[in-house]
Amino acid sequence: QLQGSHIIFHKINLSSGNSRKSLSRTLESRLELNGAWEEILEEVCTRSILRRWEGAPLKKIGRQERPSDAPYLLYPVIREGAPTVLYGEGGLGKSYCSLLFSILIQYGISMGKFAPKSGNVLYLDWESSESDLNARCAALSKGLGIDAELYYRNCWVPFIDDINTINTMVTENNIKLIIVDAKAAAIGGAINESQPTINLFNGLRSLGVTSLIIDHV
Repeated sequence: QLQGSHIIFHKINLSSGNSRKSLSRTLESRLELNGAWEEILEEVCTRSILRRWEGAPLKKIGRQERPSDAPYLLYPVIREGAPTVLYGEGGLGKSYCSLLFSILIQYGISMGKFAPKSGNVLYLDWESSESDLNARCAALSKGLGIDAELYYRNCWVPFIDDINTINTMVTENNIKLIIVDAKAAAIGGAINESQPTINLFNGLRSLGVTSLIIDHV
């Protein structure tokens, strides 16, 4: 009977039985399922919590095959599967360096001592603008003699609050490297508090990709 894709928008505590019952009654009034909503919500809540408690699977280490090449996405500056922080005073060219690294990885271009593994890059921008980054990317492309393109997203909410959407982008576009420009804005400006920074790094780790975080002194 659903006329559109939207039923209801609510923020509730799904681990509360009373909240689930209240929500199920509201949902039933919007879309009648003969009383099935309470069972659906119970199933969704239970599966979600159990999956979160489960975490990563148990593995054994020590006898696994060791990689034959260096574990770098861009040798010798960006370690594969780990966060790298590029920091300094404003105006030193951190964003330009990050864009250059992104293009080298996106197109598998070696330059000097920089030796990349190729993979798709997602540039998450809290500081500049699409037109500004597009112009910089075009200038670097001209210098490299190629016509480069990167995945770009203009961001304004903290990274951890946007993690589900970013996760979808990473999965659908086979992203290997995420650029976070810059850390202070990506954690909502709480630069003197530890928890927002911890949340950022835990969120990046959950995506299972390499990351380059731009930060200010």
